[in-house]
Amino acid sequence: MHEPANKVALVTGASRGIGRGVAEALAGDGAMIVVHYGQNSEAANKTVKLIASHGGTAFALLANLASAEEIERFFLSLDE
Repeated sequence: MHEPANKVALVTGASRGIGRGVAEALAGDGAMIVVHYGQNSEAANKTVKLIASHGGTAFALLANLASAEEIERFFLSLDE
C-alpha cells in the first residue's frame, strides 16, 4: 500500500462490481473511502471489510441518489 494521501474518495455504487473495484484501488492508494450504496447494506459492509482487511479505511453510507432530499441528507451526514 502507498503512503496515505490524506484524501477521501466518495465512490457511488461501491458495494459491488466496478464500483467495488474502484473503491479498492483508491483505498490501495491511501484514500479513505465512502462506500455509497442504494439498497444492499450487506454488500456495502462487505466492501468496507474487504478494504479494512487490506489496511485501508472505509465506511458505508446509504442514499437514493435519485432523490434531491436524500442527496442533501447524504452530504450532510458526511460532515458528522
